[in-house]
Amino acid sequence: MVEIRVAVEDVGRVSGLMRRLTTLFDRSSVSFDRSRKEVRVKSEWESRGVVHVVEAVARVVQEVVVVAKPPDSATIRSALPPKIHVIDDERGEQSPLVGFITGARRVSAKDVAYLGCDLPLLAPKLLGALFAALRGYDAAIPRWPDGRIEPMVAVYGRERALTASIKALDSRRFANTDMIAQLSRVRYVSTEELRLADPHLDSFVNVNSPADVDRAEARLRQRTG
Repeated sequence: MVEIRVAVEDVGRVSGLMRRLTTLFDRSSVSFDRSRKEVRVKSEWESRGVVHVVEAVARVVQEVVVVAKPPDSATIRSALPPKIHVIDDERGEQSPLVGFITGARRVSAKDVAYLGCDLPLLAPKLLGALFAALRGYDAAIPRWPDGRIEPMVAVYGRERALTASIKALDSRRFANTDMIAQLSRVRYVSTEELRLADPHLDSFVNVNSPADVDRAEARLRQRTG
């Protein structure tokens, strides 16, 4: 079963957090594991998140590949159109680079977008801006004013990033930054610049923490008025 877990340190916030999650995604998929202090959002919720990311990406690129671990791939495949390729991770390491390697090997495009599945407000225009910024570089990666980067809302030259990812994993280095460190031409794109494509930077809102849920809910209210 596909599952995202949101850690909750303050148990008193659980009911409100779950209520807000059900405004964003399917109500029946949200539960609370008291022993682990985690709100869990299971298969239907996650599938909807994947569907949104796929729909946004399909407006910008010609090839879309979704990489998952079995049996998650079967759940995701059932939620997507048949033309979307859903494939299993090729390697056993616990690293996001495994998904990148698997997906990059299945597409023929020169340049690729590398995205998480928990981006409920991803804007196609932001992806278009990143692809435009990639020209002449190995990667175009958003960077916040405080120096934080967004390696999984970014675009890469496929061949160079694929080679760098394989080298990183073969060296037992598992972070996205380990792959990026091997690229010689990286363009960091200011998030302020990206406001031209996504004024509120909604594309970077995910749901890995209660604060992320708060932000997603607030952005949806702004959109709907």
